[in-house]
Amino acid sequence: MKTATIEKEELYKSEMKKDLKAIKGKFMCHEPKGGSVKFSYRKYKGEPIQTYYLEDNEEYELPVGVVKHLNNTGWRDSVYLLDAKGNPIKGKGKFNRRFSFQPIDFI
Repeated sequence: MKTATIEKEELYKSEMKKDLKAIKGKFMCHEPKGGSVKFSYRKYKGEPIQTYYLEDNEEYELPVGVVKHLNNTGWRDSVYLLDAKGNPIKGKGKFNRRFSFQPIDFI
């Protein structure tokens, strides 16, 4: 019988292997149209921090983990409003998709 620690380590390694597999796709910058994004990413301990610079409508080969990150974090949900005294306050707005990554080839 496996211990819980060994099972967690195996699951961790399995997920890491899946997330590091590269897929080809197209980066889309929806806000602003034609824009770009630069970000640093590292999900797993011991993995080096990678910096990515992606331009709208360009094709890239990225790890699955980075693709998931792009598609899950490229949203904006806040707006700035004015209170009764004219001071800016942060309010809730609608979700606007800022960027996404569309796979070209599938795993």
